[in-house]
Amino acid sequence: FRLASPFAKHPPSRQIHCQDLTMRLTVGTHAARSLVQRVPKALARGVLVMAEPYAVGFGSGPPAVDAGRAVRERAEGLSRAKLPTDPVELLTTLQIPDLIAASLLAIAFAVGPGPWLAPLGIGTDIRPSRYIGLAAARALGRSEEQWARDAADGFSYDAPFDMQIIVALILFISGLLTDRLLLLALDGSGTFVLSLSGSLVIAAAFFELIRPQLQSRQDFEFKEAQYAEFESFAEAELDFSPSASCHESDIVRSFRLFYPKYRASSSLIKDEDIERMMRKWGRFERTPAGYYKGIELKENVIKSVF
Repeated sequence: FRLASPFAKHPPSRQIHCQDLTMRLTVGTHAARSLVQRVPKALARGVLVMAEPYAVGFGSGPPAVDAGRAVRERAEGLSRAKLPTDPVELLTTLQIPDLIAASLLAIAFAVGPGPWLAPLGIGTDIRPSRYIGLAAARALGRSEEQWARDAADGFSYDAPFDMQIIVALILFISGLLTDRLLLLALDGSGTFVLSLSGSLVIAAAFFELIRPQLQSRQDFEFKEAQYAEFESFAEAELDFSPSASCHESDIVRSFRLFYPKYRASSSLIKDEDIERMMRKWGRFERTPAGYYKGIELKENVIKSVF
């Protein structure tokens, strides 16, 4: 042993230490070999199962053109295997993914076709949930309630809890029937139906966030009363003249002076609201500097303003 000759010149304590280290290395080597020999066969089988999708096309036959397509086809086959093949059984058998897909479709139906018709400039005000609620109110003889009248006139409304449950059930049944029909038409492809319903509800959620909200009847009546006040002010304090011009800030100031209730606090009406009513009343041409052409304040108003 070549390494033994240097240790022969050292004291016995070092020889004993060297022998102990050699013994430990020998025992460790035997333990490692035993551990490698005792690896469970289940681990090897698990590795083969996980590697099976990636082994498509490496058999003895001709190689596959698309390994990913084979994996997808296998997943679709497994999803179809869990679903019944009989049309009657398919329409009556429900599973958890079917309930999830039906719920997502119900939410998309409640929002309406706005996400798909908005690029064409139509369909933004179509709200199927409102129409279903009105139809249920008429059927139950509750169309004279305040919420039903607000919904019929196009205002925001707060339906009673029982009517909300009825509308939700109708939408859910519609989503469930759509889910069943899609499964029947697509040969039981539950994965595609679930993905489609998820895509529809995501588009509906984004559209509902950007869609203008309905105003309440109280806000509408308040704005109409303010516009009637502006019409009275315009008839009393404004004159038409082709060569005249008037700045919008002067009109806002004179309007506040005309109505004492708007002088102290600007929270009752904002300057932007007065300018909006001015554009709605006369539709005059406005310059980038804020001047309206063809209109001016009367002389007595100019003295009181300035």
